[in-house]
Amino acid sequence: MCAGSSSRSLIERCRRHPLYRALRPDRAALATLEGVLRLHLAGSPLPVDRLWPDPEAHRARLERAAGALGADIAGIAPAEAFLGGGSAPEVPIPGEALSLPGNDGLLARLRLGDPPVVGYLRQGRLILDLRTVAPEDDEALIAAVRAAAGG
Repeated sequence: MCAGSSSRSLIERCRRHPLYRALRPDRAALATLEGVLRLHLAGSPLPVDRLWPDPEAHRARLERAAGALGADIAGIAPAEAFLGGGSAPEVPIPGEALSLPGNDGLLARLRLGDPPVVGYLRQGRLILDLRTVAPEDDEALIAAVRAAAGG
């Protein structure tokens, strides 16, 4: 802080700065930030925390889902997650995901289903990364996969 400057005058100088005008957050950004901070202060896990689940608990969750879909069909495969384009676009987060036989038709039915399910195809297999799904939604996910697969 500069000698002789009050906090109020510094804040006013910042508000008049061209960068403030260019980078000023809107109401949605401030509301999102407030929501994240409230979760953090309450000690609740943040959605991004799901990208690094406890390996044993995550494996057990995947095994339950694979069993519910048919262990002879569904399996567990290595999968990498990425944190979007702005934060670390080329740094993979290793993990495991649910793997099922799949094709473009199944992928489209899942995306258009209720609830919509987003996965991806790799070498003829549908990959569903449960790190992006809240554990309380597992039953809905399994039902959506069954419906899209025709049974």
